[in-house]
Amino acid sequence: MDKPNGFPADAWARVLSEQIRGERDYRQLRAKGPPPGAWTGVPWIVHAFRSFILKVFSVFAHEVCTLGRQRAADGSWVWPIDRIRAECDEFLRVFTIHAYGSDLGYDHRGRRLPEMISNWGGTLLPKEERVFYGSDEWRNFQENYSRLPTSRGNRRGKVGGACQSRPANRNQRTTNYRLRRQISQHGCYLQNLHGRSKSFVRSRLSTPLPTC
Repeated sequence: MDKPNGFPADAWARVLSEQIRGERDYRQLRAKGPPPGAWTGVPWIVHAFRSFILKVFSVFAHEVCTLGRQRAADGSWVWPIDRIRAECDEFLRVFTIHAYGSDLGYDHRGRRLPEMISNWGGTLLPKEERVFYGSDEWRNFQENYSRLPTSRGNRRGKVGGACQSRPANRNQRTTNYRLRRQISQHGCYLQNLHGRSKSFVRSRLSTPLPTC
C-alpha cells in the first residue's frame, strides 16, 4: 500500500518494519496450526489475522499522533487533528484490504478467511468495525488523540461524543465530515452529530448555513 501524502519517510519505515515483523509472526503461527483448546466460536486464525492488522495500525497511529504535535515553519500544525482521525480510519480500512487480498488472507489449510470487506464501496464489514474499534489498540489511539492540541489554539480534542463514538455507516461518516467542514467555515463547532436523522443531514447540506 502507498504511503500517505506528507507522511515522513522515516515514520513510514517504522510502519513497514512492523508490517514485515507481523507478517513473519503470523505465517509462523499459521504454519503451526490451531493451538490445543483453540476457541471454535471464531477461528483462531481470524483472531491472529486481526491481531496482526491492529499491531501495524498501532504503529501507524503512534506516528500520526506524533505528527499532530509538530508545527510547521509558519506555526500551523503539520497534520491538523481532523486529518489525523481521517488518516487512521483510512489506514485501518486500506491495510485490512491489502492484507486480506494477499496470501495472508488464508488459513493453514489454504481456505479463504471469512469476509471482512464489503463488496459495496470497500468498507469494513460491521462485525470487523466492532472488533477493530473496540480493541485496546484503538482505545490507545483515542487516548493519544484526546491529548493532541487542535488548530484552535491549545484546546484539546475530547474523548467522548463525536471523538469517541463512530457511526457504523461509512456514508454517514462521510456526510458528517462534510457537514462539519461547512459549519466550521461559518465559525461554528459541531459537538455531536451522531444520531441525527438522514433527513436532518440532507436538509443541512442542501440549504445555506446560518452565520454564527
